[in-house]
Amino acid sequence: MSPLQASPAIAVIMPCYNLEAHWLRQAIASLRQNQRSYRVILVDDGSRRKPPELIPELMDELYYIPLVQNSGVSHARNVGIQTALAIGVDYIAMLDGDDYAALGRLDRQCDFLDAHTAIGAVGSWTVFVDMDGAEIYRFTPPIDDQAIRNYLYRNNPLHQSSLMFRRQALAGQAYDETINNAEDYDLIWRLAPHWQFANLPDYLTFYRVNPNGLSQVRRYEQLLARLKIQCRHFTLATPRSAWGIVRTLLILAMPAAITRILKGWRMAGASQGKAEFQS
Repeated sequence: MSPLQASPAIAVIMPCYNLEAHWLRQAIASLRQNQRSYRVILVDDGSRRKPPELIPELMDELYYIPLVQNSGVSHARNVGIQTALAIGVDYIAMLDGDDYAALGRLDRQCDFLDAHTAIGAVGSWTVFVDMDGAEIYRFTPPIDDQAIRNYLYRNNPLHQSSLMFRRQALAGQAYDETINNAEDYDLIWRLAPHWQFANLPDYLTFYRVNPNGLSQVRRYEQLLARLKIQCRHFTLATPRSAWGIVRTLLILAMPAAITRILKGWRMAGASQGKAEFQS
């Protein structure tokens, strides 16, 4: 179906800020491989070069929202969510403008949410790629609700760019724009008392890792934000709660280079996925 259908089933929130034109083209093209009706809500967070300059041939496909100044990705996502809710879609998916989706990702997640009405958000396994699209490692978080809740004490098991939410889950909710680098983790914790979660066990999202994107200062801020959220949800009744805090403190004390090496070793052992992307 056409992505310009008046009442699409899905809105895809795509924030962007100073991105390469070919990344945006790849992200948008990856979503055409779905049968469900959808609309991409492209929120430009004050880029120097605007999407109409970079991808003029694609603008008719998009619901384009230019923000006057750079206000952060959480604000951009919130603007997109409010627009999606106003349009009246059933589901709201996330995909950053420098990432891309695997074949049929939207259809797969829609079908799953249709069949599991207690699930408020569904993610997927994710392939992390470099600037040129070459695979770095694979993220294979738990797939069922209880395992996801157990993992939540240590980190976010629902990768941001892989997520699709039921519209009811985001009604009255938003990313906390005061939390830097862990706003998605915080949102999942706030949804947890009300909804169940799942991850589809296929590699349906490709996440581009910018080697210059997470500086040592930002890494420290990200870990501190994670630690604050873990402390907020600490409970003596769950040993995993204490272990999550200890684990984050250990990572804070560990040099970033060692952390990257350990993560690479862990992810290198992940099983081969079935994801397929066709440009």
